[in-house]
Amino acid sequence: MEALPLLLHKPQTIKVMKEKRIGREQAISELIDNEIASILKDSEYNDYSYVNDIFRGGFKGYDSFTDEELAAEYKEQLHMEEKITVVIEGE
Repeated sequence: MEALPLLLHKPQTIKVMKEKRIGREQAISELIDNEIASILKDSEYNDYSYVNDIFRGGFKGYDSFTDEELAAEYKEQLHMEEKITVVIEGE
């Protein structure tokens, strides 16, 4: 009987990260649409806490976000479950 080779290291799985490229204006439009939809959905349950927070503390407009901030916000709101990297492309 032949001896099987002994593995000294555990085989590694290589994770490939998908990349989503999107223009600034498209990303901003999708984020705004998502914000509006969320506010309308919350209003069905008389939940205005998010709107209250905006009026009390303000909101940095998406036009003022850096590309990196915009990509992070886009991923958080719209692609949180996916293993992707979001890249904002200037327009």
